[in-house]
Amino acid sequence: MNYSLTQKLTAGNTRASGILIALAGALLMSFDPIFIRFSGVSGFDTAFLFGLFTAISMPVFIQLRDERGVVKAVRESGWPVVLSGILMLGSASALVLSIKNTSIANTFVILSAAPALAAVFSRIFLGEVTRRSTWIAIVSVMIGIAIVVSGSFESGNLLGMRWHCSQSPACH
Repeated sequence: MNYSLTQKLTAGNTRASGILIALAGALLMSFDPIFIRFSGVSGFDTAFLFGLFTAISMPVFIQLRDERGVVKAVRESGWPVVLSGILMLGSASALVLSIKNTSIANTFVILSAAPALAAVFSRIFLGEVTRRSTWIAIVSVMIGIAIVVSGSFESGNLLGMRWHCSQSPACH
């Protein structure tokens, strides 16, 4: 989809824009584990390179998209944007290390808890009202995650079930 078509589809509809962006992000993110695994680079090296490229590309993107420029945009945004950046660094690093240390399926099943946790934190920190159906979904997601990863607890490794090339048909 080109940019002008996306603009036409979402003109005046920020909800539709958000949904399209989330779908695009999920689609792109689904390829990450494949490349992370096939890279042959350690988890820490991968996380470092991810952080490096993000640190280079984000200021360029902000400079191109925000008329205030990078320095003024960050200065006016204050501590919340700095804290957000640190949290994003932590979450991206944890994702890469998880992919390197456990099955991709377990990683992404656990990652599916992110909306549930966001709803809980939005309730706590922002006072957003959470509907009863959302609470039921949150409990269901947590039970599902517990069931899926319960087999992993037998490994006795806090970092997860080590993934080995012998477990993948792609390696042979």
